Amino acid sequence: MSGKKRVFEFEQIVKTESAIQYLEQIVAGLKGGQIALASGETGVTLNPTETTKFTVEIKDSGFDKTLKMKLKWRGDASLVPTGTTLEIGQGT
Repeated sequence: MSGKKRVFEFEQIVKTESAIQYLEQIVAGLKGGQIALASGETGVTLNPTETTKFTVEIKDSGFDKTLKMKLKWRGDASLVPTGTTLEIGQGT
């Protein structure tokens, strides 16, 4: 059995502007070295390290489109940056 334990989860239908504000807060937390999330009586504080594994996944099942982003880091900062880059734009 995996040693992973889900310590926090939040899911809600929101306006795009609210999703943008959540993402901006995550960015601010990454820049500041600490991300605090809370919903109701559940909360967690994360302390990202200088090196982060960044994953983007897109799924298209016809009607539903899904964009998932994952950030992962180790407490010992042993992840090593790779030479691959990702371009993100607004499209045309």
